[in-house]
Amino acid sequence: MIGQFITKAGARELAPDPEDTAEVQRWATVVPLPVHREAGAGAWTVAPTVLVEWGPVVGAERADLADRLDRSLAPVGRQWRTARPRETPSLRFGGEGGSGEGYTLMVTSSGVAAGSADPAGRYYAVVTLAQLLPPRARSVETVQVPSGLYVDAPAYGWRGLMLDSSRHFQSVTTIEMVLELMALHKLNRFHWHLTDDQGWRFEVPGWPRLTEVGAWRTEADGRRSGGFYTADDVRRVVAFAARRHIVVVPEVDLPGHSSAALAAYPELSATGGPREVPLDWAVADGVLSLGRASVTRFTRDVLATLVGLFPGPYIHWGGDEVYRNPWLRNPESRAWMKAVKASTPDQALAAFWNDLASQTLAAGRTPIGWDEVAEFATPLGTVVQWWESSPRILTALKAGHPFIASWKEATYLDYPELDGDGDRAFWMPIQTLARVAAQPFWPPGTPEASRNLLLGVEAELWTERAPEQRLGRKLFPRLALVAELAWRGGPGPVSGWVGRLEAHRTRLEAWGVGMPPEVR
Repeated sequence: MIGQFITKAGARELAPDPEDTAEVQRWATVVPLPVHREAGAGAWTVAPTVLVEWGPVVGAERADLADRLDRSLAPVGRQWRTARPRETPSLRFGGEGGSGEGYTLMVTSSGVAAGSADPAGRYYAVVTLAQLLPPRARSVETVQVPSGLYVDAPAYGWRGLMLDSSRHFQSVTTIEMVLELMALHKLNRFHWHLTDDQGWRFEVPGWPRLTEVGAWRTEADGRRSGGFYTADDVRRVVAFAARRHIVVVPEVDLPGHSSAALAAYPELSATGGPREVPLDWAVADGVLSLGRASVTRFTRDVLATLVGLFPGPYIHWGGDEVYRNPWLRNPESRAWMKAVKASTPDQALAAFWNDLASQTLAAGRTPIGWDEVAEFATPLGTVVQWWESSPRILTALKAGHPFIASWKEATYLDYPELDGDGDRAFWMPIQTLARVAAQPFWPPGTPEASRNLLLGVEAELWTERAPEQRLGRKLFPRLALVAELAWRGGPGPVSGWVGRLEAHRTRLEAWGVGMPPEVR
């Protein structure tokens, strides 16, 4: 279980949807809705044992698809095995029918054909098939999948979720459940926020106090809370994600949002003196010193650790909400600013962050920063993440930087669900969902020629008020809606979403997202 969050009572608040047509509701349980779909005649009756012809699927990909089939067929009391010679398979995999992450899925009365030139496409074909099956069935029941043709592909290559593990630590098992739910919505980027003022969550060789001190808080009641991921934990998460065609993007927020690291190593601080890991959720004034040899070694070692643990192409360095005035009161920082010809704190931040981004590029990784980094010139190849400021993104686009859409009013899943009270219900009023769907993917004034710089869309779940047991109610249903929008590639009304959301609620329950008591 990943928390309790769904209430049937809330569903009665949903207004009728004029796009809730019978045609759309035929595929109500498939989220995201396939781009092209055609109804066929009849249905495939799923035998107790599904015979599989693997075609081009070999090695690790076969193991991953086999695992997906196990997870898909078990809830309906079915299993599978590889078809023997002269046996007629009812599920065939092919190497044609889609490129990139696209796929073709054809269901007839005799079985299913899933085709793609790409392993991710074939995986998503099985995810769609799983959503066409009933959520649950006993082995003695007849299970049928209506015939149909699905030709499908995502509009964007970046369809993500950011999870903040700093404010509240989550177990590896919970992280894996989040990844599983991402895969079942065809999301493919897991942005893992591993450090912030309130906690440092992974090991860095040579810096043991980061996890001995920086990973823990002593709460007001004396309780010790926190935790961290060992290198083996990280490798387990990365491998689990990769088997689901999800790239893990680590984030270490520097040079601000670093109080947990400074509690562990005060000598890295621009303000000096001992400090504790903060107990409140405000942005703390902790900021790395500039020009200090220990800080240079620290950032170098963190980068090397991230490169070693995360094989994906991206490293996120934050760069947001930095307290800069402490540098003016710090002799080493002032000397460093003079050496790099930075006459203001803003120029000092630019010099620091650009050096970090350049080192990242030299290590073969792509640096990402929140949209504050667009306030100064950043190395070509840097990706900018839009969360707050439209003018910053327009500046980034002028410089040719790719960007990720994470506009906070639409994609921040920690924002309250109902009129400032995030504890009351899962189902948001339909107008709230409509507002999410209507938010633009690019800022007003974006030139048409620059829209190809949009890598995709990402939802954010900050966890100041979302401890582990509440993740489910914070993630859904908005994550499902973000997945739908990212797959189809544009904001605006979502066909039949009201009725589909009710159908999807049943699917989510079957996937293990828990049911709370009725809201009273």
